[in-house]
Amino acid sequence: MPSVLVVFASTTGNTQFVAEQFQLAYGPDSVLFDLSQLDQAAINNATALVCCVSTWGKGDMQDDWDAQHKTLEALDFSGKIVAVLGLGDQKNYPEKFADGAGVLAGILVKRGGKLCGRTNTTGYSFSFSKAVVNGKFEGLIIDEENQHSQTEERIHAWVRQLKREFTRL
Repeated sequence: MPSVLVVFASTTGNTQFVAEQFQLAYGPDSVLFDLSQLDQAAINNATALVCCVSTWGKGDMQDDWDAQHKTLEALDFSGKIVAVLGLGDQKNYPEKFADGAGVLAGILVKRGGKLCGRTNTTGYSFSFSKAVVNGKFEGLIIDEENQHSQTEERIHAWVRQLKREFTRL
């Protein structure tokens, strides 16, 4: 099994598109992995997990992630490197921008994951986000609705960052 699982669930296709772009940029040591298949064995066999989640409604994780909340709370991520790639809409939801990424990062850390891949908030315009801790996003945040032209550049920069961070852990 490849060392990096790129775990995703998607309603409209945006999260799947971004997950695919990340996986292509990361290369052959990564594989797309549907959230519905995530279990303890998959976690144990991976070196790292990059979890791709979008934010819906009042700051909730995408429906599939939200439905798996209890399952995620029961999984053990101890010793695993985890990173969150979140999607949000800063123009229409500036007060809940990418909240789902923050919620998911909290679950992964609570369950023992070693979170890496924090990024700057520079270049985004929003009023609040649960994905921001100590002035940084808890992962990479993509706004496909309003900043699609920056997605590829942000993903490639984050891949370089993660590869450096993964080798240090």
